[in-house]
Amino acid sequence: MNFLIQALHLSAHLLFLPVILGLLGMLVWSFLELGGVLREYRQRRKWRPIWQMEKFDAKNTCGFVQKFLVLSKEKDKNIQKKIFSDLEIRVSNCLSRLNFCVRLAPMLGLMGTLIPLGPALWGLSQGNLQALIHNITIAFSTTVIGLAVGGMTYGMYLVRKKWYLQDLSDIEFLLEGRDV
Repeated sequence: MNFLIQALHLSAHLLFLPVILGLLGMLVWSFLELGGVLREYRQRRKWRPIWQMEKFDAKNTCGFVQKFLVLSKEKDKNIQKKIFSDLEIRVSNCLSRLNFCVRLAPMLGLMGTLIPLGPALWGLSQGNLQALIHNITIAFSTTVIGLAVGGMTYGMYLVRKKWYLQDLSDIEFLLEGRDV
């Protein structure tokens, strides 16, 4: 039985480095993604709803509507529908990456909290306050990073989901009623 407990303890400690690397990687990625969201916001700020436009031109639009107009110019309706389907998949992939971080970052934060608590309690039982303080600091830091990344990516997910659903709605409007 001691062998199983030691194997379990060792497995948890072996997971600590990938947890920390994963959290730091997601933190960096989320800041890069935030830059992309802010850039996209700046572009969309000037954008008017497609139904208010008299001329549908890629220069007057942004986001997936612009991509659709560029890709489907002078194509027949069947190809335009295929382009629309492909853009739906791209929207799904973009939102899936954010959703992945929304779910995984808090999990890694919790793992990063629980793994060092064992050594922290061991340090407390041995009267080693330095080990206790060090491990508790790590535990709380991973919690904060995990929750911050999860919250930040959730906000970006909601904003982009709203934008992209509007883009897809506008593309459907173009496909149904207007010549692109």
